[in-house]
Amino acid sequence: MTTIALAAGELNRPYVGETEKLLIDIMYRANTIPYLICAMTIDEIDGLVPKRDNNAQQSKVDGISVLLSHIEGVKNIPNLIIFGATNRRNMMDEAILRRIQAKCFVGRPSPEIRKKMLRPLLMKNSHTFTNQRLDHLVKITTNFSGAAVGALKSSLIVALDTKSQLTDDQILTLADNAAREFSCWFGTGTLPEAARTQPNFLASHDNGDFSLKLVDLAPTGRILIDLQDCSCIIELTNDASIENKLQNTETSLRSLLSRFVNGCLSRNVDSIQIIDLNFLTKQNAFEENQIFELLTTTFLGK
Repeated sequence: MTTIALAAGELNRPYVGETEKLLIDIMYRANTIPYLICAMTIDEIDGLVPKRDNNAQQSKVDGISVLLSHIEGVKNIPNLIIFGATNRRNMMDEAILRRIQAKCFVGRPSPEIRKKMLRPLLMKNSHTFTNQRLDHLVKITTNFSGAAVGALKSSLIVALDTKSQLTDDQILTLADNAAREFSCWFGTGTLPEAARTQPNFLASHDNGDFSLKLVDLAPTGRILIDLQDCSCIIELTNDASIENKLQNTETSLRSLLSRFVNGCLSRNVDSIQIIDLNFLTKQNAFEENQIFELLTTTFLGK
């Protein structure tokens, strides 16, 4: 490493030319040891290399130019590898994205990973957290991010330090708080909230009816639910989409919860998002360009 892992905010300096000078200083350290492969890591890199447009600050443009000249540019450093991390890829400069040779998407944790993250709860209190209750937690955290699952585990451990036993309602309340804190919404509410108001929806149809494991087929991961036509359309990679009819009882978002949750147990789905007026209002997206930016970030820019 040419330096410790840096955040973009640590590289953005207030005075003219300081950001570029700092970047050059760090990258040129690799020239002093040409016989070793060196790495430079920048977290939240979108803050350092935003899109260049008429409203872009000149200092940002200069920083982008420095990076471009050192990434396969006229001042390329062969033994330097630059790693960047961002949640807003669509906000980054297009030239930087073109010169990044490899892009790795880190999605939400799968059911197996979520269960592994929550397994320490069994050792904390095996009477309160049985395997059955752990499986229930895995289901209600279907659309949780890794940070949300970690926060839920921490809050449950803290609660166990003050109480010897936790009821189902208390666990669901803590899960609901974590979902709201990390914006893991499902429509206007959260999955833990739905589990409190409809305690039987997770147990229903757990017989493989909603499994997303398709024999000899390669789904892209995009699934469209059309309530008006009562159909479920599954997009395939190299074939025509599959269209299945919804069950007679599936007439609303609440009635679809079992399909979503149990289907995601058979195949990891990174994101479940209901796009409606409530979702757009929560994200303060009212204008057409704001809605486009939000949808791009939600589905393409992660």
